[in-house]
Amino acid sequence: MDRVLFVDVETAHTDAGTLVLPLDNLALERIIAKEQVAFVVLDAATSSMASELSGRDDRAVRQYLEPLAQLAARQGCVVFGLCHFGKRDGADTGKLILGSIAWSQVARSVLSIAQDSESGRLVVTNTKANLAPRVRSMEGEVVSTTVATEDGDTEVGVLRWLGETSRDARELLTGPDEGAEERDEITTVIRGYLIECGGSAPAADVLKVTRAAGLVDNAVKKARKRAGVRTERRGYGKSGSWVWTIDTGIGANDSGETT
Repeated sequence: MDRVLFVDVETAHTDAGTLVLPLDNLALERIIAKEQVAFVVLDAATSSMASELSGRDDRAVRQYLEPLAQLAARQGCVVFGLCHFGKRDGADTGKLILGSIAWSQVARSVLSIAQDSESGRLVVTNTKANLAPRVRSMEGEVVSTTVATEDGDTEVGVLRWLGETSRDARELLTGPDEGAEERDEITTVIRGYLIECGGSAPAADVLKVTRAAGLVDNAVKKARKRAGVRTERRGYGKSGSWVWTIDTGIGANDSGETT
């Protein structure tokens, strides 16, 4: 613990103030230089962010982080901020972070941590690594360890590394694509019906079939391109109608668009 320094803030009104960045950057840098600090921890990353700055606004986050990055470069230290992930939004961990994507864009390195529900172990992956030669994942677990303090021994959690792994934290963070099964079902129903009809059928008839299968119209229309189905209007005026046709020359690509 003699290698750990907690920053206390005194103001004209209290001796229990909080660090406010970037307002207190200069005072913080003086402490870092004086004590030769090598590793600065902000838990959470927003804990010292000025109240007038929003963690959801790109410009505000950059106004907060970029001076810290410059400070770290001048002093040759690491500034480590802890962020939390929100709801699933693909495999981009920058978008998973609650708030602005600038949190990950400004950082030189992003370490993503997720728990493997099967083993209970933690998987740590450098999902952004400007200075690393490759993406690497390590497994670890938190174990209880006794640490001596001025008030006697106490138990704390310590991370014990278990070695490199082929697992990627992003796989665990994004989880299963819950919509994939539904999209596959929609594609199967649409193409199956059109094949029965010789490859083409009125759009109204297709939607009747998908509704009978318990599928929502909007989801069916969005899945149409993925199913390799094109639409065309046949007839003129009030007698005309939209028809869905399997386009044998069209295949669905990964983005769901046709080529």
